[in-house]
Amino acid sequence: MTVSGVGRAAHARRLAVVAPIVALTLGLAACGGGTIGGDFVATNAVIGSDDSTQSRITAEIYAAALRGTGKTVTTDLAVGDRADTLRALGSGRVSLVPDHSGALIDYFQPDARFTFSPPADAPVPDPAAVTEETYRQLSSVLPEYLRVADPALAQHQSALAMTAENASRLQISTVAELGPQCATMTLGVEPGMLDQAMALRSLAEVDQCQFARVVQVGSAAEAREKLAANEIQVAGTFVGAPGMDDDGVIALSFPVGQLPAQNVIPLFRNGELTDDEIRALNKVAGELTTEDLQDMVGQVDAGGSQIGTVVGDWLAAHSF
Repeated sequence: MTVSGVGRAAHARRLAVVAPIVALTLGLAACGGGTIGGDFVATNAVIGSDDSTQSRITAEIYAAALRGTGKTVTTDLAVGDRADTLRALGSGRVSLVPDHSGALIDYFQPDARFTFSPPADAPVPDPAAVTEETYRQLSSVLPEYLRVADPALAQHQSALAMTAENASRLQISTVAELGPQCATMTLGVEPGMLDQAMALRSLAEVDQCQFARVVQVGSAAEAREKLAANEIQVAGTFVGAPGMDDDGVIALSFPVGQLPAQNVIPLFRNGELTDDEIRALNKVAGELTTEDLQDMVGQVDAGGSQIGTVVGDWLAAHSF
């Protein structure tokens, strides 16, 4: 399932809106050839990632796209968590890291409230419009030394999960229906819940849901075990997490627009990339889907494939 619901045609329409924002944000010069706005651009780049399989796969894809422009590129695929990757960007240790649009808003503006109001003539929120608004809000909170290119089709959207037994007993099938029950429940949050602080604020303010306890769990597998043992009653996870949509567990997706979009996005140091290099990243944005990314992660984590192999297959299939 495509988490965002945005197909390629919708993505093309979104880029028509986002492209002027990108041009304004990046200050791209009309002439390329190694400069942005007349400033010298580095000829070498180090692409970093956090420790997750998804981040390492995406970093390799971005690295390959940049190599296709003739840039000299190396990778550092185990920088650490988000705080570590952003410190590495700040120090210049790495030039670019993949991340997620909504999670970056949550990081750079910890008290942020995502606000999305669909137009009156479109009461059902359009996922593409949520992606655009998330991009706009992200552009407004980034430090001066950082920039982003286009968000990819691929998303990693947060969700809540419960055992099917508990959900049936409590008659809960949506996030909104959790509200009255939260005060007696423990929420276990795994790293896949990218916008934890923003999600908890939204649950409290929109759904009147405040959990009795919030604890951290290390993975989707651990969250599922704790759900089965009733050590936690709700897991903060992501749509498509392994084992989180089987017969014994149900995933409760947040309504479209309640949380920011979590599109995969390249975050890079200002002055590191030329116009042509940014266009190469934008080509990835139009090709990399949620299904693609989930399939590659599954091949590595469950199938034992090498990251280089699955990335090479994807690049070949998409003419990179």
